[in-house]
Amino acid sequence: MQNKLKLKLKNIADQQEINEEWVNIKTAIIESAKETIKLQEKSPKNEWWDEECRQTIKQYKIAKMIGLQQRQE
Repeated sequence: MQNKLKLKLKNIADQQEINEEWVNIKTAIIESAKETIKLQEKSPKNEWWDEECRQTIKQYKIAKMIGLQQRQE
């Protein structure tokens, strides 16, 4: 990462205003980090939860309701 950062900083124009220079340095750091680390896509939350799970839970709830009704009778 350090070498990539140095290369990007070399390309910055001479003596810019401080704010412009900071933006360029920040951009160079972020780009170097992205190239080095690589962004990983997040896996979907609860990717294991599918239609089969939904159906099983639905059947469980129905069975539970039937069991509770039979206790009351």
